[in-house]
Amino acid sequence: MHSGKAVIVVDEVEAVVNVVEKVGTVAECVSENIEEKLPDDSKLKEASLVNMHQNKLFMVHN
Repeated sequence: MHSGKAVIVVDEVEAVVNVVEKVGTVAECVSENIEEKLPDDSKLKEASLVNMHQNKLFMVHN
């Protein structure tokens, strides 16, 4: 009886993980598009590049 509930929970967790991955991919694309439009010497672009780099490192290590 409990194993059936566990399977349901695992399936739901996997579905949530897939949604989070898709949202992350879209957010990364949006960030890259915005970053491309910022002036090269702006603090905002520098912060955006640092943030994107940190996110990529996080994704590699997790």
